[in-house]
Amino acid sequence: MKNSNTLRTHPRIRRVFEFFMTLCSSFSLSKTEANSVESIDPDRRDEQFDDSLLLLSATELSRRIRERRVTSQKAVATFIQRIRKVNGHLNAMVLDTFDNAMNEARDADRKLDDGSAPSVQQCPLFGVPFTCKECFAVKGLPNTAGMLRRRSAAADEDAPVVRRIRAAGAILLGVSNVSELCLWFECHNKVYGRSKNPYNLGCTPGGSSGGEASLIGAGASIIGVGSDVGGSIRMPSFFCGVFGHKPSAGLVPNDGQFPCATSARSRKMLTTGPICRYADDLELMLKIMATGPDDVECLESRVDGFSAKEQVFVPDMEDSSLVVATDDASDSNASVGISLQRAASHYLVSPDQLSARSDWPLMHAAAVAGLCNDKAATIDLSSLSYVSIAGGYTSSPILQSPLCDELIDVQRKVAECLSQNLGVEIKEASVQKMKHTADAWSVGMGDLGGADMTELLYSLPTGRAAGAWPSLKELMKWCVGMSEHTWIAIITALLDSQVPNLPKSKLDKMRSIRKVLESELEELIGENGILLFPSHATLAPFHNYPLLTPMNYAFTAIFNLTGMPVTQCPLGLASDGRPLGIQVVSLPGNDRVTIAVARYLQKSFGGWTPPGSSR
Repeated sequence: MKNSNTLRTHPRIRRVFEFFMTLCSSFSLSKTEANSVESIDPDRRDEQFDDSLLLLSATELSRRIRERRVTSQKAVATFIQRIRKVNGHLNAMVLDTFDNAMNEARDADRKLDDGSAPSVQQCPLFGVPFTCKECFAVKGLPNTAGMLRRRSAAADEDAPVVRRIRAAGAILLGVSNVSELCLWFECHNKVYGRSKNPYNLGCTPGGSSGGEASLIGAGASIIGVGSDVGGSIRMPSFFCGVFGHKPSAGLVPNDGQFPCATSARSRKMLTTGPICRYADDLELMLKIMATGPDDVECLESRVDGFSAKEQVFVPDMEDSSLVVATDDASDSNASVGISLQRAASHYLVSPDQLSARSDWPLMHAAAVAGLCNDKAATIDLSSLSYVSIAGGYTSSPILQSPLCDELIDVQRKVAECLSQNLGVEIKEASVQKMKHTADAWSVGMGDLGGADMTELLYSLPTGRAAGAWPSLKELMKWCVGMSEHTWIAIITALLDSQVPNLPKSKLDKMRSIRKVLESELEELIGENGILLFPSHATLAPFHNYPLLTPMNYAFTAIFNLTGMPVTQCPLGLASDGRPLGIQVVSLPGNDRVTIAVARYLQKSFGGWTPPGSSR
């Protein structure tokens, strides 16, 4: 901690450190990338969005399509044109479905003309285009997750979330780029290449949902699908200046993506959620993704293996009541009253609708019920309690960057805005055990069960316990240009293979810290609480820079350990044009609460700002 405090205390040392890291990073960039410091369309900033359709929320665009003020064909064609304009710079969309999209748009317009279109309740996104992360199955399209060996792995059917969004009337434009195996926060692989950031082409859009966030940040898509096991929705959303929501654990089915969760703990850490240009679309997208006519068939995969402390509740499609599936019939009523109070205050769910078993599933039940309840109460933001943690810890003084001054400053401005306008007190806090986030997350990943990264990367039989040799062999191949994998995927698999070899005392200590950390955060945030937390240590980094600061992911990974809902909120642009942002966190089940705060911050700070806009 001494070295870290020195970096934070002395600006000159910090600047030298940052200069050294940037210089090292530049050696691994191509000449073109190193010189690419402009956003897309830098010379035509006033003409980037010459069609106003590109600037509408999905909710508003759907309304205009239904009112026949614009056709679905026009809307879809406009976004296709935008994608074609910017994707040559960004390499964000890797496979398009433009022909099918135009056919679906024509069919939507025909149904509106002849009166056969489904109601807005049935299809709230009727005729609206969307995009999706490539690791999710889309019928007929490759589902590679950036692996060369999976180039021919075409999906037989849509993933549940894709199917649900399509059932809501939305029209798929294509799938977006990912990091290899979706386990790194840069977007680069041997199948599709490297994606770039619309705000600075020399910077990464993040990962693993980087292609998706890049498209949405560039105005080439409005809404999209991402997944998050360590920050893969929130980091790209932050780097690309848009909203991203990591739902409460288990709220949205993870089925139909590769790699996918196979155990109870992995389903708590891996979440599927929306990336949106506007906060107004987050709740609608989450409702669509979390509930659907296929809920019964998705339920078993979400619940299987959960303990009584981690039961999952979902709405019964027959009578809209709540049902529970669990592998443990034991009751635990100690803290039920608190959860029921939260459910009643935020979601208008009566206590007799909920099974009194334990705290965590009741929070989850409240979230699902609230998303399904069109009459849910408007959330009074002034009644919430607020806590702000602005760094103050580090996982590694060498491998983690000091917290960026501009992010510290904008978090202070958010706290001042909430305090002055809502009349609330913002408590400053710190949780010292957060310095163990990286270790606890790594051990948590090791406890997931199923195939580990070595087995997935090299297509080895599950449970083989191959150890370090496959990755060492692959690393030698990479050094002579013969590997089909990215360097970071090989190194990550190598490190992952060594986690089980750590001393049992070390593993048990990290598991214990994980539980204590989760408990401390829950106590700090409180039943009706909001935590403000930095989205990352730095602004969107230059390509390859994360290789030098891999522990920066700890700013997002901490909340995958706890299963908490988190909304990443854009807060305008920094002095050099890169996006600013903040994470809004609450307890499991409070998804509507973090989204409500996101909507407020959008009104206060402007939300998404187009690339190239004046600062």
